[in-house]
Amino acid sequence: MEKYTKIRFLNKGSYGKIYLVQKKSSKRNYALKSIKILGIDRYNKISILNEIKILLTNNNEFLLKCYDLFIHDNNLCIITDFIDNGDLDNYIKNNKSITEEEIYKIFLKICVGINSLHHNDIVHRDLKPANILITKSGDIKVCDFGICKFLGFSKLTNTMIGTPYFMSPEQMGKHYYDYKIDVWGIGCILFELLYKKHPFNGRDMYDLKHNIKNLNPLRHINSKTPLEKLLKDFFEKNRHRRLDLNVMLNNSENKKLLDHYGIPNEKKKFKSYSITTVPYSENDWNKVLKGIKDDFNLPNSPVVKNIKTLNKDTEDEQITELPNIVSYAEIKRRKLKPISREKPISRGKSVSREIKKNNEVPKLPKKYRKKWDIDNMKKKKSNHWRDMYKQGKPLPEVESRIKHLWAPKKDALPNVDVSNKLPKVLPKIKDNNSNVKKISRLVKAPYGYYYRNYDKLDIYENGNNWYNYGKRFNRKPESKWVGNLRKY
Repeated sequence: MEKYTKIRFLNKGSYGKIYLVQKKSSKRNYALKSIKILGIDRYNKISILNEIKILLTNNNEFLLKCYDLFIHDNNLCIITDFIDNGDLDNYIKNNKSITEEEIYKIFLKICVGINSLHHNDIVHRDLKPANILITKSGDIKVCDFGICKFLGFSKLTNTMIGTPYFMSPEQMGKHYYDYKIDVWGIGCILFELLYKKHPFNGRDMYDLKHNIKNLNPLRHINSKTPLEKLLKDFFEKNRHRRLDLNVMLNNSENKKLLDHYGIPNEKKKFKSYSITTVPYSENDWNKVLKGIKDDFNLPNSPVVKNIKTLNKDTEDEQITELPNIVSYAEIKRRKLKPISREKPISRGKSVSREIKKNNEVPKLPKKYRKKWDIDNMKKKKSNHWRDMYKQGKPLPEVESRIKHLWAPKKDALPNVDVSNKLPKVLPKIKDNNSNVKKISRLVKAPYGYYYRNYDKLDIYENGNNWYNYGKRFNRKPESKWVGNLRKY
């Protein structure tokens, strides 16, 4: 802290307070985030380390970066960019009318920044106007990576975390979710930019949860502009059908908008870096920060890029009419190929029909069925049933080829004396819980009496099988069919 002078308090983040400081050597303003490192659990320590990792390794100009780290008064101090115009929440409240061009710029920059996070398997999970910093020139920085999540191989997680007003239906329902929750958050930010109010409200948490899951925020709004129509893709309840940022940004017409506003759509892999230990004491934190400083050459200063300004002559030469932003539904509709009614042209064979011009569907030739030549058919001497049927001859009787598999032979029938009398008293059958079962059906068969009880078949044969009556009969290979029942 000896290198910096504290000027004033700015804001409060998810894990600490933020101050405006000035570096004594360069007289440059920075933002200092102060986080308590003592008395916090392991989960919060890992979240702080993840935030430091993203701040140091990201290479996108729309994401906040870190330039120095140190410990002061049992607090971890993170030095980041200072954004002079505050966050987007205050920007919306202070500006009564925001032009459509400004909304386009802010919206596209947020999409590019979040898409770079998704490209590196990171989900933000807390996108809202308060976590979007905006400069006076209109540049934005996405900040507050405290609850970001590195998704592994499964690409799914189910932790219920975030700001309730901007949480997606799958987050509210404690279901598994992926990167699409950030798409929902961007839709909430765009809604506030357009209408200056939350898309969902409620009297309490239960009411808010119900509204997010069931209500459509655009039900009373007549969407006219392309941006308003685009909100339907962002507020899709089913995450599988929700807008994909990568597909939207790679569309040819949307690329023209990015080029016009000078927004680079770069997707680069972040530097692979891992912090192996979780510190517990202040000495552990000093050791970890010393290793990080050596690896990233901290402290350093931000790189100032030379931005070419357009002259008035060049601005007049540009196209005045810009293409409208293409929605996700329109992109999917264009990708679908129309079904052709024509048959595929086979190689080496001539096509008999001609394709008509002016995109008319050609008429397929009718298929005519060949008539039987009965005179020639009667002259043929064939034993095939098809020819005999055409000739009007009686068809031969054909024995079933699988009859021997299921039908018992007469010679193989067992010699069992069958009595026509049913047993006077049927035995009681008990299940495993010693409950008496009722007999549902008693069937007489050539081999004896079979009784069917629910889905189990038990057998009684003229008193010979009294000891087996009610037991479970296992299927045996020598079993034979009797009608639709089976003898064991």
